[in-house]
Amino acid sequence: MKKRTYQEYRKFWKELEREPIKTDFPVHLDIELTDACNLKCSFCFQNFMEYKRSLMPYETFTKIIDEGSQNGLCAIKLQSRGESFLHPKIAECIKYAKDNGILDIQVTTNALLLNDEKIDLVVKNGLDVLIISYDLVHAEATQKTPKPMTNEEFTVFIQEVVTKLDKARKKYNSNLKIRIQEAQEDYSAENIAAVERKNKSLFPEADYFLVNPIYSSHEDAPHLANLDQYTFHPCSYLWQRLTLYACGSVTTCSRDYNCKFNRLGNVNSSTVKEIWTSPAMKDLRDRHLGGKREEFHICALCENYLINKETNEAPVGCTGIVYDLKETPTKKLVKLGKYRKK
Repeated sequence: MKKRTYQEYRKFWKELEREPIKTDFPVHLDIELTDACNLKCSFCFQNFMEYKRSLMPYETFTKIIDEGSQNGLCAIKLQSRGESFLHPKIAECIKYAKDNGILDIQVTTNALLLNDEKIDLVVKNGLDVLIISYDLVHAEATQKTPKPMTNEEFTVFIQEVVTKLDKARKKYNSNLKIRIQEAQEDYSAENIAAVERKNKSLFPEADYFLVNPIYSSHEDAPHLANLDQYTFHPCSYLWQRLTLYACGSVTTCSRDYNCKFNRLGNVNSSTVKEIWTSPAMKDLRDRHLGGKREEFHICALCENYLINKETNEAPVGCTGIVYDLKETPTKKLVKLGKYRKK
């Protein structure tokens, strides 16, 4: 079966954002290498997680990639609730995924553990996108660690990391993309533009810049104060991706950080394909498509895929691409295709 190219994968991803197309395997997996973190930020759901932290065994990771490479898996992000660079085999995980045909490998990080050796290894081993969360709350959180930093010291450190990443990608002729993202309480257009200008000036070697809104991360807290003013639309995650936690548990997204609302199974006892095509996933999709998304606790509190009843617009800073269910019914099953090893 023909291997999907990167361009074909991105085109299909865009189609899945606009239509609930049924597939036999997820296009993307969020694979959490660890749920532990080296920081404890005030707004993070790390404060509300209810169980002991763990590392994903390397054998579990390779099992997931082996299955994915046989079923057309296109992309992975090696992060969900924790700091991925705490995993001792992160570079090996990246290399294994790339050697097995995964087209797009991403990691989100606070970057504080990125020393010269780790930078060299992850770039050399094929990382495609490194997303650095440049938030001054991270500098504040370092005050409780053995290496506290001021805001200025934190900024200089991240600048040095970005410069080293840029040098490493030139050294290895890598296509690595660097994204700087920052969360802001003031999500006005003026402030977003100002933050983007500031970060472009601070990190000239970076490729992309993103500003995110800050929301309450508690599992019982609505992410918008006026959810009753919006119409809830189906979440495209249900047709694009799954989240696999370090312990093997599977859910729809990291908003379910205790894996107790949209829990779908565990990769230690089931395959990803079995979970993706399970009755539980079918029920989620059917109820989302049937206007019953609010029957799921996490989905009912989320700010994404909402449209204001009066203005017909999405909330500021939130995903507003929604399915026009009257015009685009679910298509016939699309097989993602088998990927050949490079």
